[in-house]
Amino acid sequence: VSQSRYGKKGCHSAYKFDSMPEFNFSKILEADGEKDVEKWLRPAPRQFHLHWNLQGSTYEPDFVVETKDGIWIVEIKAKNEIDAEDTQEKKRAALQYCRHATDYNKVNGGKKWGYILIPDGEIALNRDFAYFKNTYEMTE
Repeated sequence: VSQSRYGKKGCHSAYKFDSMPEFNFSKILEADGEKDVEKWLRPAPRQFHLHWNLQGSTYEPDFVVETKDGIWIVEIKAKNEIDAEDTQEKKRAALQYCRHATDYNKVNGGKKWGYILIPDGEIALNRDFAYFKNTYEMTE
């Protein structure tokens, strides 16, 4: 949909987005008033090895966001796709990844990992990352 230049918190200088909600979410992460977000990125294809079905399909998250208290895999989905079986299987794979990454980081001095699944209609520029984390963080 759009390509934008970043520099403050984005890990790369340019990103391409698949939808306006994703583009707007990146604006929220980069906002001057956003104090919680330290860094964020749009993972490259195959950067994460999240296999979500028996056929070995891989899940590529929309965002990874680092805050003062954790690292978050963030997925933005159309509201009518949230309960779809493939979305739920990807959620399970992401939660398992977060659990393993958190366990590793506990032993090695790193941050906890979490998963956030946001309906695309909820992306509003007047919200901050803490709102999304507190409202949409998934647990098992």
